[in-house]
Amino acid sequence: MPKLVDHTLKKREIIEATWRVVAARGFEAATMREIAAAAGHANGALSYYFANKEELLQATYMFVWEETNRRIAARLDGAVGVDAIRIYWEEISPSTELAALEAKIVLPFFARAATDSTLGRITARTLNQWRQELTVHVEQARAARQIVVAVSTPLIVEQLLTMLMGLQIVATDAPVPNDREHQRAILAAYLGLLGVAPEAC
Repeated sequence: MPKLVDHTLKKREIIEATWRVVAARGFEAATMREIAAAAGHANGALSYYFANKEELLQATYMFVWEETNRRIAARLDGAVGVDAIRIYWEEISPSTELAALEAKIVLPFFARAATDSTLGRITARTLNQWRQELTVHVEQARAARQIVVAVSTPLIVEQLLTMLMGLQIVATDAPVPNDREHQRAILAAYLGLLGVAPEAC
């Protein structure tokens, strides 16, 4: 009887192998041969799942965003306002080993996305999703009098996203603390500027 193959699992294994190769070697240096070897496949086997390197890299980029969103959704569980904002911050900022690896992966994609319309759409789709979701949570924080400053909600959301995207670069490329407590301290300082009480930060 032929052995059943879980193709969804195989695709994930290939994508995770691509993560490792891109993180270690960079976007341009990652070859299909290296990726296949890292995934434990013959080079030609990858073509069953991905037509070419470009398609594989696009899937890998999308998967990073999807995994971040999956972790956020798993933790939210009814959280609102500042509590929800903190969850987004902790899952997007590169303050864990996994998130730091993801940052190493997405950085070269960010540069490529500036001229690659497909990668650009993937980036824009997730950032717009986060804008919409964070807008709801910032408004909840306002309603609960956790945020009391006159700064507009759209501006607060853009500030949060700009800091988070900047942390992807700074914490990966510069010799600064990259632990969860340091990232939390940055968020707490910012929330304090918005009028959030220290005990809620």
